[in-house]
Amino acid sequence: MVAWSQLPPEEDGFSPEELAAMRVYGLARASVAHISVMSGSGEVSAQGSGFLWDAAGHIVTNAHVVSGGVKFKTTFLVPEKCALDATLLGCDACRDIAVLTVDPTKLPAACRQLRGASREARVGQRVHVLGAPFGLSHSFTIGVVSAVGREIVVREGRVPLFDVIQTGTWVAQILQCSRHSYAPR
Repeated sequence: MVAWSQLPPEEDGFSPEELAAMRVYGLARASVAHISVMSGSGEVSAQGSGFLWDAAGHIVTNAHVVSGGVKFKTTFLVPEKCALDATLLGCDACRDIAVLTVDPTKLPAACRQLRGASREARVGQRVHVLGAPFGLSHSFTIGVVSAVGREIVVREGRVPLFDVIQTGTWVAQILQCSRHSYAPR
């Protein structure tokens, strides 16, 4: 077995794998939004991250992030800070997914839609995760697709999730911790 550190450097001392990861980060980071969730009193009750899904201003995030929120603000940090009010369009707590919407005419020009083809995921394929666990913007990690087609039950009594892609990444484990921190009250 060859360790990544043993691969020959290519450009500026970086391996081809490192250069590829840097390119992914550079392309994706402008489209990742920091999400602030406000309670009825106007206090920030939760934070998380989401990503721009399309040019219509749809932002995909987790249901546990927006749960119990009354107002939502999305902030894109690249190339300059751009804070936009958002509206909760839909939420599925069983699948831990939610969609916010913002005025697409106010999106920074650098934002691109971030979508992959999940049907094409293969075990061993590289996974790049960019998010803001615990409000720490632009956290980036790399892992692999560990399994496809999984069926899991997130919590007792909940509807199982079907055809899940399992990944091995550290940010995913941190996000699981934040799920407990930001659980609905």
